[in-house]
Amino acid sequence: MGMEKTEFFEGYKNEPEDKPMKTEKSNKLIWEFMRRNLQDARYTMPELLQYHKSWDWLMPVVKKMEKETGYGLVSYPDEAYFNDGGDMLTDKSYFGTRFTAVYNTIIAAIEWYNENNK
Repeated sequence: MGMEKTEFFEGYKNEPEDKPMKTEKSNKLIWEFMRRNLQDARYTMPELLQYHKSWDWLMPVVKKMEKETGYGLVSYPDEAYFNDGGDMLTDKSYFGTRFTAVYNTIIAAIEWYNENNK
């Protein structure tokens, strides 16, 4: 049950000026996956979402993805992916830091989840 290789993150390497827009879009995707309460003002403005900056924001997303899919997060200092001990849910995400790799792996996993749970 693997995922087709995605080029979703290529823009981060090739078009740095697009990063704020992609970060906002990615944070919104995470927010929708987490189904945050719309009444909480800090979640209604995309620029206030901190998934791309904080482990405190990101780890509940990892836990929810693990619970929803049965795949566990595997992370190293510069790569991350979801795996169930055999099949990989996401391709390996290679980025400069563990946090960035996990963040980008979460985005890919949510895209897979949304596509496969319509």
